[in-house]
Amino acid sequence: MSDKIYNASVKSKRRKFDRKTRRQGPREITLSVIGIGAASIPEKVGKGIPLSIGDKLKVKLSKKSNDTWIVTQIISVNEKKPVSQKDAQQHSQKHTQRSNKSKKKKPKKKIVSRTLQSIKTRYGGKDGFLRRLFLVAMGGSGTDYSSLEARAESLEPFIEYVEHSKEAYQHLRKTARFQWEPVENEKFITVVKQLGTKIRVRSENLPYVLKKGPVVAITEDSQLMHPKGHIADILIVRSNSTGVEFLTSRELNSPGWMIFGGEHSMEEIEWSHNSGSKPIEKISSGNRDIRILNQSKKGEWIELVLDVESKDLRSKQLLFDGRHMEWESISQADFVGPLRDGRSGRQVISRAKFNQAVNVRYIPTGEFLYDSDGVRYKFKKSTKAGDSLKIKIRLHEDVERNLDEDHDTNPLDILFSPDSEYNDLIVNYNYKKPMSKQQKLMIKSK
Repeated sequence: MSDKIYNASVKSKRRKFDRKTRRQGPREITLSVIGIGAASIPEKVGKGIPLSIGDKLKVKLSKKSNDTWIVTQIISVNEKKPVSQKDAQQHSQKHTQRSNKSKKKKPKKKIVSRTLQSIKTRYGGKDGFLRRLFLVAMGGSGTDYSSLEARAESLEPFIEYVEHSKEAYQHLRKTARFQWEPVENEKFITVVKQLGTKIRVRSENLPYVLKKGPVVAITEDSQLMHPKGHIADILIVRSNSTGVEFLTSRELNSPGWMIFGGEHSMEEIEWSHNSGSKPIEKISSGNRDIRILNQSKKGEWIELVLDVESKDLRSKQLLFDGRHMEWESISQADFVGPLRDGRSGRQVISRAKFNQAVNVRYIPTGEFLYDSDGVRYKFKKSTKAGDSLKIKIRLHEDVERNLDEDHDTNPLDILFSPDSEYNDLIVNYNYKKPMSKQQKLMIKSK
């Protein structure tokens, strides 16, 4: 082996196929060495060093017994110290890790010092406890504490609210002690049946209204004639106390129309265009008249409240002011109310569900209850409302004795506040028992 350094360049790179093993052999790299000629690089010398054809190398050589030259050491590749791919990768990873650590450590020290100073000045004392707790919970090695501080400032009203709520809750636990007793002789009634029904009728605006002329002559299937010889059949007539509306087979676009045929033949009529529908005055089913309690116009429909049960209208033909009109039933709601006493007129129930007992202050004296439309409702008296119990509640005498009305909140005000979410009362509270085993009264209404 010689210590002489030779200049060379990569001439070829190839792998020979081994016929015995049927596999590709190791990589063979041939160099062109100045003053020597060809030389090869053994696998163990060139292992892992990336080489390309044409690369300039400085190497040490050794001559074998068969007069061929081999490389014993690669000094440089393209004027740089040779580094294997594996070593380069490990070096790069270590360098990246050191770089990341240095990047993390430097700002962390700076951020922590700044945060500690901020906590001392702004988050000290009892008032800053929840803010500091928030920063710790949200913090981390890469946390931007200035952003967290800004967020804490925006949440300051909420944090103060939570803190106040905690204090109020602790105060309530000490003072929310009540004495209660069941209300005796409660009165209940149950609404069992509705004796009225609601329907709606499609409102038809007939185009003409009779202003002057024989009313009895304006009937369906009668005719009108114009002096020019035009004939118009009267197709539909609607008559009540407000007047007569009618529809003809052709437009009445000029005055001079007369009754054609019958007792009033050739008698002239005066008419006007109909600007709106008239209320329905009479509803009949066969020989029976049905009382109209109320009606209102809603879009193309007229809603009517009738003094008859819905079952009595099923499969029945109804006449509205003496003629057929399209109609349909309106479904009955599960809840009704308010309802008043038919005899005294006083309101008895604000809202009730059918066949469900409801507590009332007094038993109605009339036979029926009535809603705002005048519909009658049957009811029955009862003395019990299932498992519900009405109670009277007041502050415990020890709490009431020590309550400062000027500075303390009355627990009754909290319990009966519209915003209150307290929906149960614990009976004979025992602090040694878990909450799941405490006896409770569930509050259904206040």
